[in-house]
Amino acid sequence: MRIETVTKVGYRLVGPVILIAPAARQPLASEKAFANDAAPDPITELPVARRRWWLMLVLAAAVLGAFAVIGVRVARPPSKPLQATLRLGIFKTVSADIPSTLPDALESELLRRFGEVTTVLISAVRQLPADLAQAYVVSGTIGRTKDSLHFVVNLEREVTGETPISLTFDLPAGQSDPAVKSVAAMSAKVVGCALHGAVEARTVPLPEQAVRLWSQYCKSTNAIKPYPAFEQATLRGAVKISPDFAVAWVAMGSSIAATTSEADITARRGGFAEAMAALAKAEKLGLSNFMSLDVRAKSVAGRDWAARGALLRESAERFSIDSNGTATGNYANFLLNVGRIAKANDQLRLRLQINPLSQRAAARRAMAMTWSGQTAESEALTREVLATWSGEPIAVQSQIGDALGRGNYAAALAAVTAAPDVKPPM
Repeated sequence: MRIETVTKVGYRLVGPVILIAPAARQPLASEKAFANDAAPDPITELPVARRRWWLMLVLAAAVLGAFAVIGVRVARPPSKPLQATLRLGIFKTVSADIPSTLPDALESELLRRFGEVTTVLISAVRQLPADLAQAYVVSGTIGRTKDSLHFVVNLEREVTGETPISLTFDLPAGQSDPAVKSVAAMSAKVVGCALHGAVEARTVPLPEQAVRLWSQYCKSTNAIKPYPAFEQATLRGAVKISPDFAVAWVAMGSSIAATTSEADITARRGGFAEAMAALAKAEKLGLSNFMSLDVRAKSVAGRDWAARGALLRESAERFSIDSNGTATGNYANFLLNVGRIAKANDQLRLRLQINPLSQRAAARRAMAMTWSGQTAESEALTREVLATWSGEPIAVQSQIGDALGRGNYAAALAAVTAAPDVKPPM
C-alpha cells in the first residue's frame, strides 16, 4: 500500500485495505454499573415453565422454614410453675436448764403442723431435695429467760442461707407442752403464708428482698395484734421491687378494703377504688384465687350482707381445696357473724375435713356447737384451743363464745374485761 500524488487534485491510497482490531481495555466503573443495571432478571427472562418451577421451589422453602420455627416453639417446654419444698431442721438448746425432751417435742409437733400448710404449691420433705431452687428449711433455738421459755424459729433458704423471716416466742416455762403446740401452730401458719406468696402464680423466682418483705407481711398479719398500716407498707414495697408480684397486689387490695372506714363516705370510696385497682393488677397478671373474691366481698357496701355472702359462698365452692380449706373457713366466719349457726357448723366441719390441723377452725366450730346447744361436743374442742392458743384472740373469743352459749354472762364479761383489745365473736 502506497500514497500517490494527483496533480491539481490531491492524494490517493493505492493498495489492499487491511483492518486492524483496536487493543482490548478494561471497562470503566461507570460502564460496569450500567452493565449491571441492564442485566436481565433471572426470573422473568426464564421460560414460563422453568419460572413456575423456580417460584414453587422458593415457596416450598418458605413453608418449610415456617414449620421449622413453629416446631422449635412447640418443642420448647412451657415455663414451669414454681413450687416450694419445706424441710424440718434441728432445734438447739442454748440454756442449761432446758428439758432434753423439749427440742424433740417441738420438732415432732412442727412436722405434724407442716401438714397444715402442705398444698399443691408446698410439699413437706424429710431430706434435702434434689431441686434447691425453691427449697427452705425451718430450724431454731430454745432458751430460757427467767420464768419464760424463749423460742426462735427461722425460715432459711437451703441454697443461700438467707433468712426471710425469724419468729420469736416467749411463753411460760411451767407450761412446756402448750408452749410447744402454740409455737408449732403459729410457725406453720406464718411459714405457709410466706412460701405460698413466694411461689403462687409464678414461673420466675421473686427477688430476695421481695420475699423478705412478703414474709414480714405474713408475720404481721398473723400476729396476736395485727398492724394493717405496717402490712400495707411492706406490700407496697414488695410490688415496687417486683411489679409482677400478683399475690402481693391482691393481699394489698384485701388489707385496704378491710381497713377502709365505714363512716367516712369519701374515704370509703377512695379506699375501695384503690383496693379494686390493686385487684385489677393481680388479675391482669393471671391470679385467680380465693383472695380475689375476698377483696370483692370486703368492697361490698357495708350492710349488703346478701351480696357479700354470695361472693364468699362462691369462693368456698371454687377454692376450698386450692386454699387448703381457708376459703371455706372465711365463708363459715361470715355465716357465724350473720347468725346462721347450723350452716356455719356444716362449713366448719368441711373446713376441718380438708385440714384437720386448723385450730382456728376448731375454735370457731367449738363456738358454733356451743351456740347451737351442742355443749358436750364443744368442750373437748374448746379445751384444745385454749391449750394451743393460750392468750391469743382466738382463745379469748372461744372463752367468750363458750360462756355466752352456756348463759354464763359473768364469765363472758370477765373475759371481755381481761382482753379489751379482742373483738367478741359476732
